[in-house]
Amino acid sequence: MSNEPFNPYASPAIVEESIRPEAENRRLYEIAKAQRFLVLIIGVGMLTGILFQVLLQFERADRPWFNLALFSGVGVQLVVSVLQSVAMFRMGKTVHNLFQAVGLAIFSFIPCIGLIVMLIINNQATTALQAGGIKVGFLGADLSQFDPSIRG
Repeated sequence: MSNEPFNPYASPAIVEESIRPEAENRRLYEIAKAQRFLVLIIGVGMLTGILFQVLLQFERADRPWFNLALFSGVGVQLVVSVLQSVAMFRMGKTVHNLFQAVGLAIFSFIPCIGLIVMLIINNQATTALQAGGIKVGFLGADLSQFDPSIRG
């Protein structure tokens, strides 16, 4: 810090910005996309799980629509499980390597452990994005922070 007094009328000092290389920007963008997808899938998975449990509370033999709703709920849960596995694979591939991504995708099928692993990998992605100077919110990083040439 300078010992000179602050002069409000002086021209602004030139501040050199640390410009990230193009490859690092692209990597951070891929992490941000994968994180946003993972966060949304976790939310959808929790929501469908709650709805499925509410649906099970209405089980009675005199309701013919219940079997259709039950099978539909199971189908939705299976689709969400596969999407969670895909999200974990994408996140693992961007944050770590291909071998670890496959392991993360397999872990995502184990009910409680899969959720814990999803939260851990989400935290790792948040740390990587914040280290790169990207602001991360509740639903992940806002993709508009990235250069349009990367987003295209």
